[in-house]
Amino acid sequence: MVEISSVQDFVDLLAEAGDRLVVVEFFATWCAACKAMYPRVIELCKENPEIVFAKVKFEDNKVICKAMGVKALPFFQFYRGADGRLASFSASLKKFPLVEEALEAGLAPRCQLGDPKGADEFGRFRPRPLEMRPWRNELESKAETAPVE
Repeated sequence: MVEISSVQDFVDLLAEAGDRLVVVEFFATWCAACKAMYPRVIELCKENPEIVFAKVKFEDNKVICKAMGVKALPFFQFYRGADGRLASFSASLKKFPLVEEALEAGLAPRCQLGDPKGADEFGRFRPRPLEMRPWRNELESKAETAPVE
């Protein structure tokens, strides 16, 4: 599990993950629900080596937590490549199935557009290139404007 300790770490992690699913857990050492969830999260890490798991410690990263809308702990966010953020929610041990469902949804196969050479069939309505990392600018701007407590 990768530890995120700055906005730059967060941005770099998402960029380096490419099209892989990324699960970010926001936690605090004083949070009983976080402690209860930890063994289950570690179990998921071991069972799913194709997924990038990361953690953000609330006490040391309040700016990131505020910028990302974390209001309760433990808090999970799921990202995947150009799709950006897929899910974002708080979950206790009792609601752990939500985490598992989000994992399954994030790993589900996605539609692929055909080879760009075949785009001629669109005529003048050619698909435009997508912004591959729409979340990067959003995250950086939120982090810059978030007040430090």
